[in-house]
Amino acid sequence: MIYIIGIGPGGDTGYLTLKALKVIEAAEIGIYIGEMIGEDFKSLFKNKKLFTGKINNQKVLSIIETAYSSNKGIALLMPGDSSFYSGQYLEQFTLSEYVTHFEQSNYKYEVIPGISALNAICAISKIDLTSFTNSQNVFVTSIERLRDINQFDNKELAKTFSSKPNLVLYQSYRDWYLIKKLITVYYSPKTRVIFAYKVSWKDEKIVESTIESIDKVLNNIELPKHTIIVIIPEI
Repeated sequence: MIYIIGIGPGGDTGYLTLKALKVIEAAEIGIYIGEMIGEDFKSLFKNKKLFTGKINNQKVLSIIETAYSSNKGIALLMPGDSSFYSGQYLEQFTLSEYVTHFEQSNYKYEVIPGISALNAICAISKIDLTSFTNSQNVFVTSIERLRDINQFDNKELAKTFSSKPNLVLYQSYRDWYLIKKLITVYYSPKTRVIFAYKVSWKDEKIVESTIESIDKVLNNIELPKHTIIVIIPEI
């Protein structure tokens, strides 16, 4: 049996659901592609096999096929919630790609949801995304992904931003200045802005300011391109 498990932000096993933890404890093989998995997670696979680090897609499928044919329980771990920005374009399978492959191969599998980085950011920063004092609309996107699949459209983004929704921007930090140029047309300079990276890790970075002041703060901080941006306008 294959379990596709969202493990949360990856730095704290406390973000695992009880169901996810139970399945992981029962699994014989674990797979996590990449480095964003903390030591506490790795310890859950003590005396078992955990494949992690840079693993290409074909290697992942080979590991799964070998384990599945041996009737071993497989925990396929994915960051955050697997239904929400899982995988990397042309590098790591997304949830939908795994599902397609497993269906074609007649594998038995189950998807177990997890806590997304967005959920963790909102909890840490005490954000109510649908408060009656801000927009009831939440717009979530990734500028990087839009570019990857040739769906980036400056005018369409501007049209969306014009309604002043709460914005959640994954994989968009390297395009911050373009984003800022668009939102300053519609959002107040005092609008709350949060940049978050490695949430739940010991070296997490969460930077909060306003649209008008954030650039001065960012001048003293180095953030990777996968930093999540959350923008909360008041109404």
